Amino acid sequence: MKKTHNERNVCLTTWSEVRDAVYSVNKELAEKIDAANPDSSYKFVKIDYLFGDIPVKRGVIQIPSSTGQLFPITSDEIDKKVKQEIFYRNSPLFLMLTKGQEVFIDTGHRIIPANFFDKGSLCCTYEAMDYMTNIPSDYNWSFASGSRSIFMLPKITDKAGIKRVCTEFNIPRTMLVHELSDHWGLFKSIIQSDQFKQPWKNTILCFGKKWLDENNDSEGWKALRKFLRNQIWAQAHIAIIRVKFGIQWEDYAEAIISRRLKPKPYILDQLKHILSIASGDYPAFIPIDNSQEAIPSKELEKIFIDVYGLKEYMPTLMLPYPLHLLHANQPFYYSLSHATLLEGSPLKKDTSTIMIDQREIKLLFETLNDYLVYRKEQRDAIINQTKIEYFHTEPDKSGEIMPSSKIPETDPYFFKDRKFANNKTFCATSQFFRGCIRITPKCN
Repeated sequence: MKKTHNERNVCLTTWSEVRDAVYSVNKELAEKIDAANPDSSYKFVKIDYLFGDIPVKRGVIQIPSSTGQLFPITSDEIDKKVKQEIFYRNSPLFLMLTKGQEVFIDTGHRIIPANFFDKGSLCCTYEAMDYMTNIPSDYNWSFASGSRSIFMLPKITDKAGIKRVCTEFNIPRTMLVHELSDHWGLFKSIIQSDQFKQPWKNTILCFGKKWLDENNDSEGWKALRKFLRNQIWAQAHIAIIRVKFGIQWEDYAEAIISRRLKPKPYILDQLKHILSIASGDYPAFIPIDNSQEAIPSKELEKIFIDVYGLKEYMPTLMLPYPLHLLHANQPFYYSLSHATLLEGSPLKKDTSTIMIDQREIKLLFETLNDYLVYRKEQRDAIINQTKIEYFHTEPDKSGEIMPSSKIPETDPYFFKDRKFANNKTFCATSQFFRGCIRITPKCN
């Protein structure tokens, strides 16, 4: 039977077989493994996933069976040799060989983006450390191949357009698209269809049990173990930064109280999340680039022009991205209409408009800035080193909130791909821009 580009694969492999691939994405790791000089008894499990697959579901890795379907590592459907190598934890240590994965929290009601790992990244490092230190672990996060929280700025709710897409790609016509959060499901169905033309696979390399059990005292193995520990610590440091922010938030709350302001809990939760984004704790949204790492956007955008029938607007895709992977001075975006905060409530419980909420958040941010100036704390890593701007799809009579049509005038990243710009405009009316906040790091 002829193979198609949308097949999942899993195989056992050795260092000599994957060495060149690892060198191409993580040279430092490859050099450390070379120095350790492992023989063929040290196995890897290489797995190919499709866009939209969930390689790790609520802390448990999902493996393709002989039929190509995904099953949890605990299932009897998984090849026994594969299970023997990597079932030392529910999710083994793995390296991203091609494309990227989004880490997210599924609350059952909302999808919360937490991080994005691109190729060359080591993943499930916490689980590996727990195994090496004999500590029980039970993590509830999930990983998606490509971006799980991706969406398109223009509305794609036209029934005739959706019907054409479903017919073209053999998608059930029961597919519903109402909100931005529904876009991923449609994208997944299109891209996993046999009719989709752009090949896209996310390949990971899982470390077998023997890699973590090894106690060899040679200099090469010592250096490899030290490298792995440093990688684990670097990712654990993110959690420490979040603890530091929690302490810093107490100072911010004191500043607000000292000015006798009494914002609603909803507003405080939003302000706290925006500041935590600015500190690098959580990702925010950016327009997609041309790398194809998070989604095969080249073909997908073409489909929404040619098949769905977008006429007025460019098919701009937005995805969540962590601060440390952005270019210097690159803006990123948060929306009160598409809230992604993990702590607190994203839902309004009063009748105030989103624009009124934006003004209140703006006042609080200015209050914090004035408070730091008063205390002569000019070097606050978040407040003084971050530019915050406010946008809305509707005009603001008070002039405090800028129209969303102004966004691309000062952010060229929205026009990095001009292929679809002919006769099409930036979608300033997108639901995402109702209560949009732009966060730009100030680089010295």
